Amino acid sequence: MDKIRNETMRTELETEYILEHIEMKQLRWWGHLQRMGDNIPVKQVWESKVLGKNNMEKYSHHRTDIDEKRNGLETS
Repeated sequence: MDKIRNETMRTELETEYILEHIEMKQLRWWGHLQRMGDNIPVKQVWESKVLGKNNMEKYSHHRTDIDEKRNGLETS
């Protein structure tokens, strides 16, 4: 049986990398948050800062990645 590279399969099937798909969804969500009013609870939670130490610190890089990507999109 011949092995076929993932890249070849994606090209033939015209699909995108899963990471690209996830990044696009994250950026779309960020854009949605930016259009929300400041009084919307979801936006307040997103922009809130957690005080103290907890286990969530190890997951903070996910939000940092999104922040870095959106910085390239922001127009101040």
